[in-house]
Amino acid sequence: MDDIKQKYIDTLNEYDAEIKKTDKKAQKAMRVTLWLKIIVAFISVGAIASWLKDHGHKEIWALLLIFGEIADMLLDNLPYFNQRIHLPQLKIKLVDIYHEVERDQIELERGKITEEDAIERLFNHKNAWAKSL
Repeated sequence: MDDIKQKYIDTLNEYDAEIKKTDKKAQKAMRVTLWLKIIVAFISVGAIASWLKDHGHKEIWALLLIFGEIADMLLDNLPYFNQRIHLPQLKIKLVDIYHEVERDQIELERGKITEEDAIERLFNHKNAWAKSL
């Protein structure tokens, strides 16, 4: 019985570390995407303002504006942009699995489920965890 409880504790610790790692990745992706969007916005505004101010160099500023718009479109394909969308969803799935494991551990400690059921549920949770990652 103590061996099963220790497996649950180890699994919960492992899952908690992975959830924190996923959260850090999501925050980094958010920051990088935000900075890239800000840079592209400044390039666009600067190009338009300069073009309106001085028509003598309109070709250069128009080219910068085009590059800025292309960069903005390409942001959707950057890994950080995709991570910004997918990592929070992944974190929600992982937290759900974490809470299910925690609930099963409590039920095991209270004697509501048998050791065999606890082992089966733990392996099912590990399977779901692996599929989520």
